[in-house]
Amino acid sequence: PLRVSDLMAPEIRDVAAILPLGKRAVTIDIDNLNSISQTVRPGNRLDIFLINRAPKLDPAVPDESLDQAFLFMQDMEVLAVGREFNNPQLHADLRKDMVRPGDVQGAEHGYDTLTLLVTPAEAAKLMVGQKMGSYRVALRGNEDKGEIDMATLTAGDLSPSLPRQRDRG
Repeated sequence: PLRVSDLMAPEIRDVAAILPLGKRAVTIDIDNLNSISQTVRPGNRLDIFLINRAPKLDPAVPDESLDQAFLFMQDMEVLAVGREFNNPQLHADLRKDMVRPGDVQGAEHGYDTLTLLVTPAEAAKLMVGQKMGSYRVALRGNEDKGEIDMATLTAGDLSPSLPRQRDRG
């Protein structure tokens, strides 16, 4: 006997199938240091710092004092690390049948990317930020949901031999 399911194309179950409405998955490059020695896991939350060089407005200011780090994005959800994908909120049947990047045979367990769950506006911000400099991530505790308010930190703020940003203007 023929069943209706035999005539229908099987539903492809992949990461796109589980993205919440209005959300996107965006991948950023990281390294061993930036992955907190590869202890970041799917479901963790991160703060993302952008490290770059401020524009040189005063020719008398040495270039090295323009290096800066600032809190770029806060409380970002990690969807995947490298090929390891896990979403415990998925329905058990969908998890069982889903093609998961972490299921690739022979894949090494290390990773050099993080995939974040973001809005379209956050995706654009991440893309522009990646062109501006490099990211460093800071792992948040599971219960830490608070917003952080902090000023940009420059090399001049850390070294007494360099002009401080606050002194420049």
